Amino acid sequence: MNDIVELMNERGWVCLSDNKEQTTLTFQGPLEAAGHAIKCESGTGQVWYGKVDKDGIALLTRSDLLPKKGEI
Repeated sequence: MNDIVELMNERGWVCLSDNKEQTTLTFQGPLEAAGHAIKCESGTGQVWYGKVDKDGIALLTRSDLLPKKGEI
């Protein structure tokens, strides 16, 4: 498991799946609002972005794998 998952576990998130490109997390505790954006920086400096869905699940994607502005 990577360091972003360990960081999120400290905040009440539990890892559902994890690979080098995406991490799926589910929130355990007070449910954050659906659509709430998440930005995390791992211990290695890698930035991850994602959003919480209505079930409290967030899919985080590495920032370097997201489409750049103008590519969509």
